[in-house]
Amino acid sequence: MATERKILSAFGTIAQKLYCVGCKTSLDPEEFWGSNGTISALRTVKDKEHKSLLCKECTRALYNKILAECENDHLEALFQLCAINDWYYDDLLASSVATSLDATEIMPDKYLEIIFTNEEYCNRSFCKQLSRSVFIKMASFKEGEDELTEDDKQNRNDIKKSFGYDPFESKPISQRSMLYRSLSQMIDPTLNNDLVRQRAAIEIVTNYEEIDRLDLAIAKLSITPDDIVKNAKDLEVLRKMKSDVNKNISMLCKDHGLSAKYANSKSRGAGTLSGIMRDMEESNYDDGKTNLYDIETSSSIQQCSDISAKSIMAQLRLSDSDYAQMVEEQAMVVRREIAARKQAEEALRMCKEYLRKQELIAELIKEYKRKGIPSEEIEELLAPEFKESST
Repeated sequence: MATERKILSAFGTIAQKLYCVGCKTSLDPEEFWGSNGTISALRTVKDKEHKSLLCKECTRALYNKILAECENDHLEALFQLCAINDWYYDDLLASSVATSLDATEIMPDKYLEIIFTNEEYCNRSFCKQLSRSVFIKMASFKEGEDELTEDDKQNRNDIKKSFGYDPFESKPISQRSMLYRSLSQMIDPTLNNDLVRQRAAIEIVTNYEEIDRLDLAIAKLSITPDDIVKNAKDLEVLRKMKSDVNKNISMLCKDHGLSAKYANSKSRGAGTLSGIMRDMEESNYDDGKTNLYDIETSSSIQQCSDISAKSIMAQLRLSDSDYAQMVEEQAMVVRREIAARKQAEEALRMCKEYLRKQELIAELIKEYKRKGIPSEEIEELLAPEFKESST
């Protein structure tokens, strides 16, 4: 009888009390949270409900300990608590609970109350929401993360920012470093929101990585002259494959303007939806401010513009008499300018003649003085000339 009571007390098949592995005391089933985990199937109470191994107080204490280690990150603490107790974890639900949590409410209590009272989460547990394939993928991802350098991770982040995803996630880790580095060098603003050019860039980078592997295979088969002769057929096939890949790369670059030789990214796609979206992004269209003044006064401004344009057009409509008057006025201006030009030419001629006469009189005075004629006689002789010049 004692052995039977011990078994029932341990597993809670029909017992009135359940054993808490945390505080090591026997408590009422109401002091324990429910559980859909496999191990909790051994702790069934009389209403066939399964209970967790920790009581509610120990659950809160464990949560507070994890929360302190997580630097008050409630989502991370709740995730670890659910993993330990095999409770179903829903990140969207957890985020909603954390956002609406009052100061008097406890995070795990509010979350678990929803989990065990909502039929949507019935029979769900932490282990059941995972699978072996997920763990294998997580392990390989961790292994891959260790092999990537900081530059590789930065290149991958740049690609995710521009493309919205990692296009080489399924590639072997040994190839990713080169792929990330090559594709990051091709990123420019014109690739954003342009799916066709994005896929072309990815294929170009993948083809270059394939060429590297073909070069490595060719090098292994042609180490010595004897190897070249022995592996002639295999080398021919590999070189043919390399030539085809190079042709594919050239065609993609030419069709999509993805190299300096075929650069046409500025004009290609103009007017298309992706091109318009690219231009809007470059111009910070969403950051622009609406000019409410122009919108409210646009009608009056348009009316003024129409009136002004109509007035200009009316002035430009000339009749035959207007043309005749314009021609006559222009003819008068031309004749007046011609007369003024002739008058100026005559004045210039007379000025030159006067200057020349002055030079001749000066030379004549010098000649008279050289001959010894007194100054009074020279003045008397040249008086008529001076008088004529003054007039």
